Amino acid sequence: MKTITSIGEILFDVYPDGKKLGGAPFNFIYHIKNLTGDGSFISRIGKDEMGKEIIDFFDKHKIATAFLQMDDALLTGAAVPTLNEKRIPEWIIEENRAYDAIEINDGIISLVDKSDCLYFGTLAQRDIRSRSSIQALFDRKIKYFCDLNIRQNYFSKEIVESSLKVANVLKLNVDELQLVNSLIYDNKIKSAEIAEATLNDYNLEMLCVTHGENGAI
Repeated sequence: MKTITSIGEILFDVYPDGKKLGGAPFNFIYHIKNLTGDGSFISRIGKDEMGKEIIDFFDKHKIATAFLQMDDALLTGAAVPTLNEKRIPEWIIEENRAYDAIEINDGIISLVDKSDCLYFGTLAQRDIRSRSSIQALFDRKIKYFCDLNIRQNYFSKEIVESSLKVANVLKLNVDELQLVNSLIYDNKIKSAEIAEATLNDYNLEMLCVTHGENGAI
């Protein structure tokens, strides 16, 4: 059986009447674990009430916590809703949270080297601390699944380009595909040709473009 590892954010979406555990890298490995019975997750949480709830959730669902780091100073990741100037709800992802400071150690390097695939995205690369750790795991003899997962302004051309360069499989939505056209190709590629250009230019084995309720290609 193939072994899959995921690295990146874990956070709570905090609603007025409760909260829900999420974060794309966590959601991914949670479903992998349900499908295969295996899967490892690398992240960092705070020594706070939300961090304790995450540990309890992992224990309940038999998800290993060996690579779930604890931070003495930073709080567990959270996103809270707010109303923009048009009074439309938007999510504000709190900054300087524990998953922004993921550290790499020999155990994590060994785990990744023994994995068949590493899943990662861009949000956890917004801070140089976690970005350095994630990119330190690039260019190993494994497959890389990049879920671009652009959030707010937490991206740059360097983050996107370095992620594309290492990826074997790329998942992104139609808006993110247009962002790639803007950042990488200076909008010089026709919309219908962006996916093919990205697939070929970055030697991807697979590119998945999601279309919301209309599925994916």
